[in-house]
This record gives sequence, structure tokens and C-alpha cells, in this order.
Amino acid sequence: MRILLVSDCFAPRLGGIESQVHDLAQVLQAEGHEVLVVTATPTKPHSAPERQTVDGIRVLRLTSTLIGSTPINPFAGPRLRSLFTSADVVHIHTGVISPFAQHAMIIAGALRVPTSVTWHCMLGPWWPLFHVARFAQWAAARGVTMNAVSSQLAPTIQKIVGERTTVHILPNGMDPSDWTGVAQRRLARARATGHSGLAPAPIRIVASRRLEPRKRNDVLIRLAVDAQKQAGVPAELTIFGEGAERRELEALVRKLDAPWITLPGRVDRAALRQAYEDADIYFSTALMESFGIATLEGRTAGLPIVAPDKTGVVDFCEDGIDGLLGDGDAALRDCLARMMSDTRLREKIARHNAENLPPQNWDTIAEATLAEYERARRAQGL
Repeated sequence: MRILLVSDCFAPRLGGIESQVHDLAQVLQAEGHEVLVVTATPTKPHSAPERQTVDGIRVLRLTSTLIGSTPINPFAGPRLRSLFTSADVVHIHTGVISPFAQHAMIIAGALRVPTSVTWHCMLGPWWPLFHVARFAQWAAARGVTMNAVSSQLAPTIQKIVGERTTVHILPNGMDPSDWTGVAQRRLARARATGHSGLAPAPIRIVASRRLEPRKRNDVLIRLAVDAQKQAGVPAELTIFGEGAERRELEALVRKLDAPWITLPGRVDRAALRQAYEDADIYFSTALMESFGIATLEGRTAGLPIVAPDKTGVVDFCEDGIDGLLGDGDAALRDCLARMMSDTRLREKIARHNAENLPPQNWDTIAEATLAEYERARRAQGL
């Protein structure tokens, strides 16, 4: 099958959608499909459109020489039309602000080519604007099928498109082999010593996230400090990741006199695996989390999760089973304090997570993705 994956952003940019499109392309190619990623992301500012290969993936960059490094190209329409008519299926990946992908959605609807659109981001207070703009309803009325990455996001997209199409859930995928080794080593240590972490104290808390306001990193730090006081046990919090908030967050750590909180920056998966093997809890405070791939990785590594309720995390983390979910910051603080102080609960959840893999692996997600492609083809009478 000839498949076009369309995304505003792609490598060298880093982020959730970019990594999902990258990994999906590799998985589909491994199954024998012919895949082309079409993106507006340039390799350098003001670069012209180009074809290249990234990690074995064919990439067409429909960039604009006028707009610097921003992944926007309002002049890409003619090229997209030509590409779409030669594909068996078009798979568009969109977030909140995705002008390239949303332009592609309109073109696909006009051409009535088999097209599946995956919505990746919580729309929050912006969702009424999508309802008023009506481009998604218009595309759906012309056979463009829609899906969302979680049960928390799908109802919002359904409200936007109305009864034009049924919005399916198509979760993000991951390769569990990156993390199951960590989980099994933690489990073996727990059976041998009665403790899955490196040592009984301090309690080691980890988080992996962009240092951006959307992730509520300042809240994460404040809640961790309050929870540590409430639990009354020594703790260490390591926040992996990079972003524009670094200086403000480092200043907040100093203000709160919490030298046990560190921000080592972005690290590779090998370093994360080592950190998770020696950790006790994975902590998240993001409310606009449509899925939570980093949290899923922590869960697959066998870590008990503490995270907000009513986010995409609920699709792979059941309260009291895979972790503790808090509805509101006060509840989230209490969940973290309880997880820190209740050794029996923490070890019970750690064992469960090590012994029970979540279903969002690439084998399952690839099958579901191909089923979405067939739904898109049926919608066009193919």
C-alpha cells in the first residue's frame, strides 16, 4: 500500500507527534508498505523543498523559503494535490495549531481521496473555534475519517465533526522492548530483596517532559515539595527534559530550598532506562495530556504512576492498580505523599506493572492503524 503520512512537524524537531510519525513510518515499512512522510519542517531556516531519507524513512519537505524555520507553507497546495492522487491512503496527523496538516485535510476532502486524520492534542478552550471554523465537519462530510489518540480526546473531536463520521480511538504506539528489561530487573530485585528500587530511602521520583508551561513543571515541583513534607520521608526528584522554562524552574528549586530536586536536561533512552531502574515513582502533573507517551514508558518500565485523572493517562493507568490518579492538585499531592509513604502499596503496584504489559505496543497499534486505513478507503467507496 502507498501511504502518505502528513505532519506539520518532523525530525529534526522533537516532540510527541514527530516521534509517533517517525516510529509509525518505520513500523509500516517493516510490514512491506511504501511510506512517504510529507512535512513542512525544514532542516534549516529558509531551506527550499527537498527529498531526503531519515532513519530509512523517505521524507519530502514541502518548506517555504520565506518563513524561516517555522513549519508553515501556505503555497504547498498544488504539490499536495499531486501527491494525494497517487497514494492509496493519506494519514494526516494534527494538533491544535497545525496549519499544514489542516490545509492537507481540506485538500483531501476536496479530492475525496481515502484519508484518515489522527488528532493528537487536547483542544482545551479552543475546541469551539474548530466547531465554528467547520473545516473538520466539511472534510468529514466528504469521507475523511477521524480518530483520536485517547478516550479523553475522542468525545471532543466527535462534538466538532458531529454525526458526519464516528471518531475512533487510535492510541499512540511504543516499543515495549525498550522498557520491559527495566521492569524485569526491577521485579527480580524486588523478589530477591523485597524492594524494587535501588534502596529503601530516599524515595526516588522521576519525570520526563518538556520544560514548557503546558506541562505545568512549576506545579510538579511545588507538589513534590509539599508531598515530601506530608509524607515525612527523604526523597529525590529528577526531572529529565529541556525547554524554555529551565531558568525559572531552577530558580524555583532554589527558592523552595529543595536541593533534592534536579534537572539534568534531555537524555537518551539508555540513560532514562538506568534512571527508571533505580527509581520508585513516575510523577506527572500535565492536565492537557491527550495520551502521555512518556508516562506510558514509565509504566512499562514497571514504575508506579502518580498522575492527574481525566487525561489520556487513564487509558493505560487504572487508579489503585497501575498507579494513583488525582482529580485536582490537592488530590495529586496527597496521591504522591501516599505513594511515597506507603511502601506496601508502592511495591504492590510496581509488581503489577512489571508483570502486566499495557496493550499500546506497535504490533497492536499497527493493526489498528491499518484498520483505520481500510475504513478510510471504504468511506470513499473503495
